[in-house]
Amino acid sequence: MKKILFLCSFFLLSAQLYAAEQIVLETVTVTAQKFEQDENEVPVTMDVFTRLDFEEKNISDLKDISRFSPNFFLKSDNIGNLPVIRGVAPVVTTLTGSAGIFVDGVAMPTLFMQQPELIDAERVEVLKGPQGTLYGRNTESGAISIITRKPDNDMRFSAGGEYYIYDKSSSPYGIKYRASASAPVIENRLFLSVSAKGEKTDGYFKNLYNNDEKAGELDRKDFALKLRFTPSAASEIYFSSYYFDADDAKGKFRIKEGLNSTPAYTINYNDKYTQDYSGSVNSLQMKYDFGGVELVSITGYTDYSRHFEKDFEGSPLAQGLSVLDIDDNAFSEEIRLSSDQSGLRWIGGVYAYTQKTDALFDKTGIQDRRKTDIKNKNLAVFGQVSPEITEKFFMDLGLRLEQTWLDADMKRKFKTVSSKYSDEHDSFQVLPKASLNYLTEKGILYASFSKGYQSGGASYNFAFSDESLLYDDEETYNYELGFKRSFQSGKYKLSGALFYVDMKDKQVSQVVPGEMGNMKIDNAAKAHSYGAELSFDAVVTSELRLFASAGVTKAETDDWMYTEYSMITGQETTYDYSGKELPYVPEYSISAGFAYHSRYGIFWNSDVVFNGAYYHDGANMLKEDAYSIVNSKIGYESDRYTVSLWCDNLFNERYYEGSSMMRAVAVVEDSAPRTYGISLDYRF
Repeated sequence: MKKILFLCSFFLLSAQLYAAEQIVLETVTVTAQKFEQDENEVPVTMDVFTRLDFEEKNISDLKDISRFSPNFFLKSDNIGNLPVIRGVAPVVTTLTGSAGIFVDGVAMPTLFMQQPELIDAERVEVLKGPQGTLYGRNTESGAISIITRKPDNDMRFSAGGEYYIYDKSSSPYGIKYRASASAPVIENRLFLSVSAKGEKTDGYFKNLYNNDEKAGELDRKDFALKLRFTPSAASEIYFSSYYFDADDAKGKFRIKEGLNSTPAYTINYNDKYTQDYSGSVNSLQMKYDFGGVELVSITGYTDYSRHFEKDFEGSPLAQGLSVLDIDDNAFSEEIRLSSDQSGLRWIGGVYAYTQKTDALFDKTGIQDRRKTDIKNKNLAVFGQVSPEITEKFFMDLGLRLEQTWLDADMKRKFKTVSSKYSDEHDSFQVLPKASLNYLTEKGILYASFSKGYQSGGASYNFAFSDESLLYDDEETYNYELGFKRSFQSGKYKLSGALFYVDMKDKQVSQVVPGEMGNMKIDNAAKAHSYGAELSFDAVVTSELRLFASAGVTKAETDDWMYTEYSMITGQETTYDYSGKELPYVPEYSISAGFAYHSRYGIFWNSDVVFNGAYYHDGANMLKEDAYSIVNSKIGYESDRYTVSLWCDNLFNERYYEGSSMMRAVAVVEDSAPRTYGISLDYRF
């Protein structure tokens, strides 16, 4: 009740401050369809976050983004980020995700890598529904595009820091720091910017076994370098490089119940819990305008490495370690031509991609070690046209033809027995898109169909034979009705959509019958999801902005027979999971808030987020109850300085970021407690 009253106070404040001022919401230009378009004229359901949103909503990463994007849930625990859009989620143990994450047009190819910080970003575009036609593989649920801020003739500098405290008896603390500089090297020709940010904290977890107060320690650093060259009015060369490095303790998963259970924010490990990872995303964009036709080349290179060692079963018992080493690098090239002339907008291009992944997975306690070399190659051609039918009606018709070659080799040593497994798969995907669109005076109505897919991969941690090493593509088909509209001369903005997603050949973890508990990832399920989304923004006065969004999703399995193996009895039992809810799909997601900036420099930003109940597992045994989070920030801003006090999770709501079953016992990761902080920023 107190959270609802807190929310109602937002709108009471707006009523008191309302005035007939000539103010409007900012017009946002997006590149969702690889053209520059007004957000309100793009027939794609999307949420766009600008630098103003980053400030007013205290956004610094994808977890923060997900709070304000309906039907976008981010499972964010010590394993990594798992984006779930409209109920479509990958198997947790796969190396690829169902939602693509791009930085300046270059994909972050592995699921483990998808933990970017927003460093000197211009905006983030969250596209919902399959985006296979223009973005290719691993965008079956959507695409998240991070567009960085380009340097220009303006000289800019900013620096800041934060000090925060977790609301626990031991009062653990942390610090964040950031700096950015941008300047012209040669006026009107060559521009440079550099940025850095970091975070260091001991965390809020304690290991009771050795009295270690740093079991949840984090030390992360992020850097960005951007160089822009404009040799003429018709050409541009833009290089951006993003690098991150982190030491992140793995001491966060605890046994929830039973003999070895521990209280919240404590573990009882007798062995290691360490992790370090680093990576980079590098993009080279070259553009040339021939006068109505634009040529674009995007060359991308990514690399990522991760090493972790963790107490195998999370108890004081000597059961050995889980060890995972991943080294991944990928190269991509996209070349496209496009035209945005009146009457017929079109785009066409080619895309090539190669990726090499080395994965080592070792269960030292049972002496089971797997080392897998995985190679991916991809070649695609794509195009989309937008013919006008009448002055108001137009269509989007797109098609992508994509060929993928996948091969893997595994060396396994189980106790004293050595084995080798090999397999290769070819995949050909036809990825169409069609939409019928109607432009209104202040927005758009659209009906669309699109297809996406999550690529097949290698069971680097399960395989026990040639046949169990690889699995095939998973596909989604999306049907959608949507609208976008502005009101009152641009003071209010409303958008919404209805959708239905059909999922085929869904990738799931399976016990293989007759193989004594051996598992594999298989294309053994069918599922669907449907729901609705609604977003609202309003600038009430020159000092007050309101925002709200709501989404509902129902996602369930249509066909999935799951076999379970008992280590005690040696017996197999088969369960029919048809009708079960898909994991990590909240029944609803609601957010609302306000940003008040007084003409005297005082500001107050607050928001509340409600997530409905959901399950952590396909068996629907591990249920997370509905919860809500309130965040608030108050401060003072001048031309040069900003100082603020803030609190995340104001009412100290408790829930689990992750939960799984291990040997018939629930293992969970506690969410962050209430956190207080102070921030100071300087700029010129």
